[in-house]
Amino acid sequence: MNTDLGRIGDEAYRFWLPTMNPKLSGIQQVDLNEHFKPGARPVVLSFAENWCEPCRAELRAYAARPQPIERSGALYIVIVKDAEPDQADALVKHLVNDLELPFPVVMDPTNKISKEYGVVALPHTTIIGASGTIAWVDRGYNARSSMGRLLRAIRGAKRK
Repeated sequence: MNTDLGRIGDEAYRFWLPTMNPKLSGIQQVDLNEHFKPGARPVVLSFAENWCEPCRAELRAYAARPQPIERSGALYIVIVKDAEPDQADALVKHLVNDLELPFPVVMDPTNKISKEYGVVALPHTTIIGASGTIAWVDRGYNARSSMGRLLRAIRGAKRK
């Protein structure tokens, strides 16, 4: 795997995918091409897997308090990368329903998106600025500091 992908300053990989939770998130599809124009809001990509307990802890914490992320103006997208083709829908729907995720959730069954963003450890978060370039990358989850660090990074991405 090429870990040189997904570095700060790189152009963001663009993708279009239907969401797995349109009723909870209020979003039918994610199309990153719509978001990269002057004045656009930052996009947060949160990569997770069903079996990953730190991923679930992070998503559970953010789902319990989505207001700070919503007020930041960022679009927060969860990308689930562990999908066995024959079980993908059921696994992702279980994650969405179990955690009641208010953010759009998309599947990455081929790991194409994860590879483009250099995801090698989970949880993995990438923030894309309005210019369409990667503004921040973080790996791992710390319950005490994660939300504050994420919000500071979103504020910084608004300037990029």
